[in-house]
Amino acid sequence: MGFEREAFLARAIAKARDEHGDVAPPWARYPEITAGSIG
Repeated sequence: MGFEREAFLARAIAKARDEHGDVAPPWARYPEITAGSIG
């Protein structure tokens, strides 16, 4: 993985964290998308 890609992923993960440092699973973040959907 290149440095730019690693930096991008680190920023995306930091942005997705809540006040406790956890990242919510997709079904909690996007409840409007039905189970089994590919998005």
